[in-house]
Amino acid sequence: MHIAAAKIALKSGAFIFIEKPISHNYDGIEELIKIENSFGKNKIFVGYQFRFNPALNLVKKLLDEQKIGNIVGAQLVNGEYLPNWHKYEDYRKSYASRRELGGGAIVTQIHDFDYATWLFGKPDRIYAVGGHLSELEVNVEDSVQVLMKCNDIPISIQLDYLQWPPRRSIYITGDKGSIQCDLSSMEVVTNIRTNNKTENQNFPNFNRNDLFLDEMRNFLEFVDGNIEPVVNCIEGAASLRLALAAKESMLKEISIDLSWE
Repeated sequence: MHIAAAKIALKSGAFIFIEKPISHNYDGIEELIKIENSFGKNKIFVGYQFRFNPALNLVKKLLDEQKIGNIVGAQLVNGEYLPNWHKYEDYRKSYASRRELGGGAIVTQIHDFDYATWLFGKPDRIYAVGGHLSELEVNVEDSVQVLMKCNDIPISIQLDYLQWPPRRSIYITGDKGSIQCDLSSMEVVTNIRTNNKTENQNFPNFNRNDLFLDEMRNFLEFVDGNIEPVVNCIEGAASLRLALAAKESMLKEISIDLSWE
């Protein structure tokens, strides 16, 4: 229901904070972007709070500095047992569990598609395998393996509603070393083969709520005209398009070629 409300708000001239995913399908997305473009500037901020994670930002910095040389592959994992997400609600009634509400692991856990493209670029091909593979009482996919080709680099993403204890990690291989990032323990380990050096960095003062506070500060600064949004509507639409391509691939059992303007 995001897009219908966003169009009305946008036409009034309002700045918009829109939660991820911006929708469960691509209907109305291009029209929303067209309305925003009519203002000649960004008006929409998409809520991908992991862009404010200090461990993830360190990984981005290390890659930009080519600390491990050329990237040759990466694996992203995001798994957590769905009934434990929100102890206060029946997981079977949540949108994440229900096809008719736009749920499923692929779109619900769309953060990984967002920061995968942020770190490695947009893929030109994607293939996914998975489905409802557990005894969870859901009518959506609860486990999926995604393989993307980003600038000829294989990037895999594992998403599921099942892992316990929870696991959220990134492992990146370069031709001069590797980077391991654990977004649960907030530890980043950089291994440099060329000098046999290992660097560990932790974030002991990290508070998960800081992600949302920093996100709101960025949005308010954006509204005041001081900065651009960390994630704009075009980027939010790109991650949705990628997630939807993964779902189509999984359902049709085919690889999907992607082109980006």
